[in-house]
Amino acid sequence: GRGTPCLVCMALPILAAAAALPAGYACNCGWTATYACPSADMPGTSGRYAWDDGSQCYTYCCLTPSPSPPPPPAPSRPPFPPWLPYQCSCDWTAEHACPGWDSPGSSWLKPWADDDGTKCFEYCCSTMPAPPPSPPPPPPPPPAP
Repeated sequence: GRGTPCLVCMALPILAAAAALPAGYACNCGWTATYACPSADMPGTSGRYAWDDGSQCYTYCCLTPSPSPPPPPAPSRPPFPPWLPYQCSCDWTAEHACPGWDSPGSSWLKPWADDDGTKCFEYCCSTMPAPPPSPPPPPPPPPAP
């Protein structure tokens, strides 16, 4: 059909480029991790693609069909720090005190917070110290003999 591209024609420049290399020529293609060959799906780690500078190394790495892709580059930046503990603003505890605190919050409708299962409730009511208590409760009486 006239609409289908000529696959052999498209392969000729690549084959011709490969044939121009000296027998046994090899080049370290590690730079393609930084500057990907134009035929790659994604640009390199620099965010850019390589360009044909006419060098044998470019021909070898980008125009010669390679039996296997180059190994992935080693990570250039350190891994993320370990997961930081969850934090949120606990300002709401002034109006809605956490259960178990000595004094209720200032809200007359709902002075005590309910455990709604959110990370914020857990953070504010289990990891934050309660505000300083009002006068301490009297000590319990000694157990009867």
